[in-house]
Amino acid sequence: MATLLKPQVVLFDLYGTLIDIHTNERSRTVWDPLARFLRYRGLPAEGRLLRHDFFSLMRQIRRASPERHPEWDAASVFGELLRELGYAGPPDFIGAVAQLFRVLTMRRLGLFSDTLPLLERLRGRYRMGLISDAQRCFLEPELAEVGLAGLFEHVVVSSDYGYRKPDPRLFGHALAAFAIQPAQAVFIGDNLLRDISGAVAAGISAIWLARPGARTEDSSARPALTITSLHELEGW
Repeated sequence: MATLLKPQVVLFDLYGTLIDIHTNERSRTVWDPLARFLRYRGLPAEGRLLRHDFFSLMRQIRRASPERHPEWDAASVFGELLRELGYAGPPDFIGAVAQLFRVLTMRRLGLFSDTLPLLERLRGRYRMGLISDAQRCFLEPELAEVGLAGLFEHVVVSSDYGYRKPDPRLFGHALAAFAIQPAQAVFIGDNLLRDISGAVAAGISAIWLARPGARTEDSSARPALTITSLHELEGW
């Protein structure tokens, strides 16, 4: 417990741990407006077909990946969808379309009430970083949207690597970025299977944030500590 409570670096999962988010990628309220926007730009998009092609491409990516826990890349996926519609312009537009897709899927985005009190208490006392299953082109503006931009020294994002948690390599990237050993870090996440088992496999002490009502996935991982609120860590 001593190594757990005296780390040099505190690593966090983001979504479900610090940020309260809900998205719906399958709704017509996503694909019909997105297709309409593309038609405004001269591309022959139709919402139902665009939605079908998106999820079909996602399945192809998972099947083709050599990774046990494959991750997609938003720029690549939307680049392929737009090329099929005849787009041959600069990549900046592809990134903008991917971000518009994300905005249209959003049903809820904000901080949990216990996020800022803990981060404010830790800031200046510990180095802090993020390890997130996410798209970088979504994550960075969303950190700014909720007021967390610039708070973390290093941010490891799964879309940069092609694999997701619980792959311990993502945790290894964070350790390398901070130039520390596993015993010098602690990781806090809300998902027992992906977050906690991944951190434990990387040799990092893990705190499981089991928020009330959260799902409990089957996992053999044993967190060093289980909490139901980040407030429980404010006396660190």
